[in-house]
Amino acid sequence: MCFCPDGDFFDALNNGKGSVVTGKIRDMSADSITLDSGQELKADVIVTATGLKVMLVGGAKLTVDGVPFDPSKKFAWKGVMLQDLPNAAYVIGYADASWTLGADATAQMVCRLLNNNMKKKGYTSFVPRHDENEKMEQQSVLALSSTYLARAVDVMPKAGDRGQWKPRKTYMQDIWEAKFGDVTSGLQFYRVST
Repeated sequence: MCFCPDGDFFDALNNGKGSVVTGKIRDMSADSITLDSGQELKADVIVTATGLKVMLVGGAKLTVDGVPFDPSKKFAWKGVMLQDLPNAAYVIGYADASWTLGADATAQMVCRLLNNNMKKKGYTSFVPRHDENEKMEQQSVLALSSTYLARAVDVMPKAGDRGQWKPRKTYMQDIWEAKFGDVTSGLQFYRVST
């Protein structure tokens, strides 16, 4: 969201004195930017930014039974849990809506899973499992083509093209799934005596 208290930025765009240009930067000087297309953009001010760098789980190194766990090699179950990672969920939002809505849908699903399928049935753990022999087309977990996500392919989990492995779509669909949908397919449940 572009925030401009006096509205002068939007006025400049509206009256044609300002414009928005997209493209890959080839070179910069103190007062201009040259794009790969050859177009030179004169500027009064140039604000540089380093961009975003995606870091899952705060950069923590995950292990399962002492073996390093690489999320980028795994599929995401319903967009909230990772294949072969027991008892763990993560929160991700939507490309076209609030990330808070993603947190709500995730919390509803995980609570339902814990209350209805773990507590009531006496299970102590669950693990999302994908049959490796069943070839699945990979998709992005987020429907975005942003450069920062393209660069994050080495850390981001994958979505699949079917069943519980499909990427999240909309809040309304996901909240319905969280409250009434299938939250057991693709999961293995265990009882471990404590």
